[in-house]
Amino acid sequence: MQKKEIINRIIPLPRNIKVSKGVVYETSRVKVVIKGEITPPLKTASEILGHFASPGQLCPDFMINLRLIDKDNDKSEYKKLSKVRNCDQSYSIKSKVEKGVYKSIEIRAFTDIGLLYGAVTLSQAIVINPEGVYFPVLDIRDWPEIAFRGQWGGNSNCDLHWTFQYKLNAIDGKVSVTADENQKTVVVHNDRLYHEAAAYGVDVMATIPHLEQISRLGFLDNRTDILNVPSEERRKRSDYFPGLCMSKKATGDLILEWFRGIAANRNVKKILVWLSEESTPCLCDDCRGKEPFQLETACLLDAYSRLKKEYPGIGLGIMLSQGSFEVTEQIAGMIPNDVSLTYYDGGRTYDSGRYPMILPVLEKFSASGGKLGVYPQVTHSWRTVFPWTAPGFIKYRCGEFHSKGLHRVIGYAVPSNRYHEFNLMAFAEWLWNPDGRSKEDFIGAYAFLNGIPEKPFQKFLRLIEEPAWQLAQSKLMLRLTYNYPLILRGRVELEDHRYEMSELIPIKKPEKLIADAQKALSAADATGEKSLVCEARCVIAGLRAYISITGFIEEIEKTSINTEKLLSFHGGLREAAADMRISILKWNRLMTMDGAIPMGRVVDTSMVLYRALDGFGRYFKDTGVQLEEFSGTVTHLGEWDESSFDKDGNGVLEFDVTEYINRLGKGRYYISLDFIESESGTDVSRITLVEKQPAGGEKPFACVNADIKRVSVWAPWAEYPLEVRKPVGLCRYILRMDVSGLEKGRGTCRGLAGIRKV
Repeated sequence: MQKKEIINRIIPLPRNIKVSKGVVYETSRVKVVIKGEITPPLKTASEILGHFASPGQLCPDFMINLRLIDKDNDKSEYKKLSKVRNCDQSYSIKSKVEKGVYKSIEIRAFTDIGLLYGAVTLSQAIVINPEGVYFPVLDIRDWPEIAFRGQWGGNSNCDLHWTFQYKLNAIDGKVSVTADENQKTVVVHNDRLYHEAAAYGVDVMATIPHLEQISRLGFLDNRTDILNVPSEERRKRSDYFPGLCMSKKATGDLILEWFRGIAANRNVKKILVWLSEESTPCLCDDCRGKEPFQLETACLLDAYSRLKKEYPGIGLGIMLSQGSFEVTEQIAGMIPNDVSLTYYDGGRTYDSGRYPMILPVLEKFSASGGKLGVYPQVTHSWRTVFPWTAPGFIKYRCGEFHSKGLHRVIGYAVPSNRYHEFNLMAFAEWLWNPDGRSKEDFIGAYAFLNGIPEKPFQKFLRLIEEPAWQLAQSKLMLRLTYNYPLILRGRVELEDHRYEMSELIPIKKPEKLIADAQKALSAADATGEKSLVCEARCVIAGLRAYISITGFIEEIEKTSINTEKLLSFHGGLREAAADMRISILKWNRLMTMDGAIPMGRVVDTSMVLYRALDGFGRYFKDTGVQLEEFSGTVTHLGEWDESSFDKDGNGVLEFDVTEYINRLGKGRYYISLDFIESESGTDVSRITLVEKQPAGGEKPFACVNADIKRVSVWAPWAEYPLEVRKPVGLCRYILRMDVSGLEKGRGTCRGLAGIRKV
């Protein structure tokens, strides 16, 4: 076994590693010995190394020894590791050769977590072959650069068994905090997560989500003693719910009770509270005129100071938000040394740009000894699900976090790690050891572990890096998702047709980037990895869409408009939309289990360019330009309003689609739903295509098999796939939607339904 092959097997790369030729032993002749109490992390270490050993061996030929460092008996290791960063997670692996015979290997560390990390590294270095177990001769000393490295969101809570092997050691576990109908405090923990995290050495922060959203839970909206006094404008908003008044003593007492309920769980060592995502000023006499985020912070800190008297060992962290951005400096100045601060901003930390993320005021906070964390996305976008293998981007971000002394980095990979395996592994690599592997070395290691031909893989990533990064940085897919004047039917007037793309970051020389991406497509094909082929095609489609959309918008703003150019841009977007939909969904199938229902954000990403085409179509209709119907054109079916619901807020919507289905035949259709500004959203529980037979009777003909969601001000559009078989000539076909709305007796509830075939 070559030295390079052993090193390629280990992710993240240890800080100091020497490898030389080893020996092969039969599993039955190997024994693992762990001295001291078998804690949950050491039990996991034993299970990991147990694959290479026999637990009942009395006279082993080879020993794997795990033990804590003793200051007196391990002076050399103590001296070398006690002064490194995050020494509590450090470890050493040392092979013992006696009289020319390789007899044992020792893992030593200051803590059981360090021993677990040593066991993980050793397990990656060991090779099982037909002859037995190959143990290379190792000399390793290792430690992480950033103390806490982990994830939140997506399937991160269910993926610890995979992510811990790359030494990702932090996760945020949401705690449900509310009150019952008798006003008794309710705190619900995820104990399964706590126990699993303990086994894998993962640090859990018990997390209270965004404060202004909590009153939706339980019976808190009945607690007039804690609710804020909103402005009339806010009260009238669709799906309004009240925030908390942070000046009321009752609110502080309630938060303290939540803190107590969290701290009482012996598995919890730290609490994290997310500040409100948007400003919700309270207009009561005590709050009026005061800055709301500073009030939130002061209330939390006061509750924490009281909590510490009962639970002196508990920690607290406060997370910023996009709403609190303007007062970041003031909040940072309020944070005492025993409280950590995390930087999150939906528009600034969920960002894939090539520019620094950490604000100067937060750099100052970190440099002065404050414990600073950050929530970056490790994907193309937090809202869309887009293939992006991004070693350059991940290394760039991790390098910044290391240079600015961050304490905790929590990545966001939506909706599942399965879509972003490369980026997650790279994230783990460079948070642990930012100065270890180069981009090319990590690509080589990943290729080796996954059986990908290295040279074409390296070539693919070299060619696709700039096109993919510029597309991600532009935020095209994200901006389109929220560009309601362009993609939403029935809500926004298109009088000026400017489509609100002002926040789109320009892409430089998109035609050249497309040419490079085309070359990357050829390299992807040479790897034999179909997912990389889909990735290249998605990048090409995205760049072509960028040219068409920006060209179209620039043209309609001119005094003299060239209709032929507009039609050309429309044609280009049609091609991009078709390529994007096919490539995203094929990539999705490659990333997930056969037969799995595509997640909602995957479908949204695959269809958002068709939504942009809808907007172009409305412009042409308004200006009298005739467009031929094309694959993907949306057809309006009808509208619903409050009259569609009974007194209990339930309703059934029906639309006759017989003519449409008979004309276009079998295939994939999409049901398009749009929210129209109103006081209540609409919950859709089921969408069914019903076949009504000539003699009377009916039966289900097709149904939407997807993650159906609420249509509201927060999620105002949706596309649901519907697979339709060949229709029967004399039958009629009715699209039936089971819906509910008008919650809490609100006045209006409106929306649009449409259908398209692709």
